[in-house]
Amino acid sequence: MQEGTIALIVIAALSLALRDYTLAAASGVLLLLALLKTEALVAVNRYGLNVGLFFLMLFLLSPLTSGKARFIDIWNFFKSPVGLCTIAAGIVSSYVGGKGVVYLQTSPHSFFAVLIGTLIGVLFFRGLPAGLLIGAGLVSLALSFRRLF
Repeated sequence: MQEGTIALIVIAALSLALRDYTLAAASGVLLLLALLKTEALVAVNRYGLNVGLFFLMLFLLSPLTSGKARFIDIWNFFKSPVGLCTIAAGIVSSYVGGKGVVYLQTSPHSFFAVLIGTLIGVLFFRGLPAGLLIGAGLVSLALSFRRLF
């Protein structure tokens, strides 16, 4: 059995134990694709991030279709101090997430440490498993900052 297969089994088991069913399902699907040796695994590797972000955007934009977010309310929020802070937070988190993608591509072994941290955050701090890229980006920035001194 390959190391990657074992790692996916461990991640799936940990995810199930910690009730992170999204990660468990993703691990299970990847395990199945790896066992079937299908070309779909190449597609997931190549397009998975963009597809995931697409579905996240569907979720985040859905209040526009339900009438929960009206344009005038959004415009007024943009002009408020909280709105400006929210825009700044979006800029920073987008930048940090981008650094996280690069960091995980160049240091794929670090993914498991970020994953364990995310699982701990989900289990003990009622977090969401959406912080993998931000977590990796924070590590990347910390390492860059450390290199300056």
